[in-house]
Amino acid sequence: MLGRIHISWFLAGICWFAGCASAPEPIVEDSFQDQAFEDESDIAPPPLQEQDPGMASSQAPETAGIRSGSSSIESKQASRAFSRAMDQSGNDTVKMRETMARTLADHPECYQCAYNLGVILEKEGKWDAAVDAYRKALTVNPSHSASVINLSNLYLRQKQTSRAKKVVENAVRVEPKNTELRCQLVRVLISLGLLQPAADQAKGVLLVDERNVDVMILLARAYYEWGKFE
Repeated sequence: MLGRIHISWFLAGICWFAGCASAPEPIVEDSFQDQAFEDESDIAPPPLQEQDPGMASSQAPETAGIRSGSSSIESKQASRAFSRAMDQSGNDTVKMRETMARTLADHPECYQCAYNLGVILEKEGKWDAAVDAYRKALTVNPSHSASVINLSNLYLRQKQTSRAKKVVENAVRVEPKNTELRCQLVRVLISLGLLQPAADQAKGVLLVDERNVDVMILLARAYYEWGKFE
């Protein structure tokens, strides 16, 4: 569902282990206009093509796409800082938000902190702050699937359709074979009524992962909305 907040890092004791429903639809501020980011390309990523036999489709690990400027030492420090922040927070959501924000200020490369901060802020109804947090996560890890999905879904609920599309397209360019990101691109395209591109993207995923149930359902949905009931 587009309304679901996608979560890849468990937040102990807060019922977020398997993902939670999104908060009520926010009120869109007039000043928050629907426009593409200036530094993003207008060329949509092409659908996946059939890959070499035996090559598995890729699901992005949490460390994929880390900005080259972040050294392995910095990444390890960020991971340790994130673990400490989780341990210190316990089941207290407010304390977790404060701890994640503080840890992120000390370790800007901790995209896990930025992502989880975004989840908390979104559930609290602080939409603009949540957007900022997700975008911080993607600045460090441009193809972090959970941040891409949450941010694009939030943009869609705010009717920021161009932004939602750009967020997913940019992540797909970074990691073209990530089928989770490709599925989200299909969802966004369907939401925008771009049914032919959505179907093309879905069929591309099936070329490399013919048993992907999520994309089968999305392709059926695209055909249904297209009126191709056969």
